[in-house]
Amino acid sequence: MVKIGQNRIRFIDDMQYFLEHLTDVEDRRRSKETGERDFDTLIQMLRRSLRKLLAAQEEISEKDAQIEESRRLIEEERLKSRKLFEQAPEGLIITTPSGVILDANLSAGRMLNVTPDFLRGRPLIVFVHELDRDRYSAVLESPEKGAGNGEWEVRMQPAGEKAVFEAALTVIPQWQDARQKGLCWIIRDISGQKRFEEALLQERERARKYLDVSGAIIVKIRTDEQVEMINRSGCELLGYQQGDVVGRNWFDQFLPERARESVREQFHRFITGDGETWNHEYPVVTRSGKERLMDWRCILIRDDLGQVIGTLSSGQDISRRKETEERLRREKEFSEHLINSSSDGIIAFDMQLRCTAWNRVMEHISGVSKEDVLGKNILEVFPVLQGEEPRRCFTETLSGKNLAFKECPYVLPGTGRPAYIDSEFSPIRDMDGRIIGGLVLVKDVTERKLAEEALRESEAGYRRLSENLENAVQSKVRELQQAESLAAIGQIVSIVAHEVRNPLQNVHMGVDMLRHSLEQEENLEPEKLQILDEIDYGVHQLNEIVMDLLEYSRTVKISCSWWEARVVIHRVLAALSDKLRRINVELKLEHGDRLCFGDPEKIKRVLLNLVENAADAMPGGGRLKIQTRVETSEQEETFIFHVQDTGAGIDRETLPRIQEPFFTTKAQGTGLGLSICKKIIDAHKGELRFASAPGTGTTVEVLLPLQ
Repeated sequence: MVKIGQNRIRFIDDMQYFLEHLTDVEDRRRSKETGERDFDTLIQMLRRSLRKLLAAQEEISEKDAQIEESRRLIEEERLKSRKLFEQAPEGLIITTPSGVILDANLSAGRMLNVTPDFLRGRPLIVFVHELDRDRYSAVLESPEKGAGNGEWEVRMQPAGEKAVFEAALTVIPQWQDARQKGLCWIIRDISGQKRFEEALLQERERARKYLDVSGAIIVKIRTDEQVEMINRSGCELLGYQQGDVVGRNWFDQFLPERARESVREQFHRFITGDGETWNHEYPVVTRSGKERLMDWRCILIRDDLGQVIGTLSSGQDISRRKETEERLRREKEFSEHLINSSSDGIIAFDMQLRCTAWNRVMEHISGVSKEDVLGKNILEVFPVLQGEEPRRCFTETLSGKNLAFKECPYVLPGTGRPAYIDSEFSPIRDMDGRIIGGLVLVKDVTERKLAEEALRESEAGYRRLSENLENAVQSKVRELQQAESLAAIGQIVSIVAHEVRNPLQNVHMGVDMLRHSLEQEENLEPEKLQILDEIDYGVHQLNEIVMDLLEYSRTVKISCSWWEARVVIHRVLAALSDKLRRINVELKLEHGDRLCFGDPEKIKRVLLNLVENAADAMPGGGRLKIQTRVETSEQEETFIFHVQDTGAGIDRETLPRIQEPFFTTKAQGTGLGLSICKKIIDAHKGELRFASAPGTGTTVEVLLPLQ
């Protein structure tokens, strides 16, 4: 603008100069040379002035446009500022330095229950609650101090209302030319915030009470393992005051030493991992040194930025529950042992006939495993019970009756052979006497049933005498099986020897006489001699049975001497050379020349029986391994005979019974061979050991102490 003014002054001076010289032109017109020169000079000056004037005019036009644009922008900003002022969510009030309201926005009017126009010209103090007017006046007198203190809370009184509201008031002084022009007041209604803060405080207090009355430990642990908070229940369980726990290392102070490192490692994996929860069981140590097992539920605590700052853990004391569970587990295990140890099959079922117990004997009888039947309908799993009579037994048992179902036929699983069971039904009642299910005791009576049928189906024939004698022996054998002592067995055997051997001798003499008489006949029929041979063979077999019975009934007497194991074994193999023709015998006699002290003939009898049994187990041939070795312990040395075959083997149910008197798996024999062997080895203070499984053969070891 200064440059424009200077150009205008210069232009005026040029025009004045031009006018002065224009008047002189007429006076000097007569002089041509002088007039032409002055005229040209004047024209040039005029042109320069015109160019300057045009430039100044353009510059003035541009400046005027700029000034107009600035005025428009200033007005737009003013309108925007006014709009922001009017629409601001906070109440905005402009006052004089003395507190008279100059302007107010709509929010301030709504807060004070008047229009902005109503506020203008009125002192702001009339809308401040009387109890806070002194504070307001102090800020009004020194607004710089109020501005420096940020927000301050004051109660505001809306026009025409008794109710007040809490407000956060901020004062901003306005200055012009180093003088205070006015004050800008920012009012925020914080009544809701105050109510929220009060509710939050109440909720925190309520939560604190809940934590204190909770039966669980509530503990807050920072990432540096320090305890930041623990509730009353936690203090009572640990036996400490809250001040003794807060700020202490949780793992070093309150966990048993054996669990510290593993739990600490899991804690740090949790706070640095991706999971938000952690469930775990670990013990704590009380002040008295007693351990309590706790079930913990942990969650992560994060700050406003989402960073993990610790964990909040709830721990439930499960020591008693664990003890109860362990006691129940032992009781359940003991009950299962009792059920599985029973020689009878045991079935338990509920009111819907779902199976709740199924012992090993039932697995053997039915061929159905416990896993396949538990929880299922018993009649569907065991088809033999689907008949009318078994169904009636199940139904009436659940009505409270005790029933018995005798000799129910069924088919043995896997073999297809017929079998029979006896069943006894009884209800199961709870502590109040209500029926909750039933119990069935199942006894496999197949052997008894088949034995009875075999006795009823005995044939009579020309072998009646032999069969009668055999029946007599079998009758005495059953009496021996029922005897409770060796003395009773000896008495029965004496009766057998007396009643059987004398008739056998008479039969043998009669056979010899018949054979001698038949040999004198001219037209001898070979069938008759064959019949006599069969009778004689039967008499011989019965005589051997009687001899075995007599030997078993007698006390074993041994005649000890020193002998070599190698010599005894070779004598046994020589005696059984015919039976061992098709068998590959493998000998490995370590310490075979070692002298043993005992009865060599009795030991030979034992080895003969074992090797003969092994040969009988391999009718088609096989491999027989005989070994000897010496085992040394701190107390004594033991000489061991090892006999191993590759026969069919013995199943798990049969193996424990092979040393029982009169038990045999052979078609012929008394079943006393191994029983006699056991008596001989027992007399030597030794031991017989058996190991076998179907398809893998049988191994027998004879252990004799070396004197």
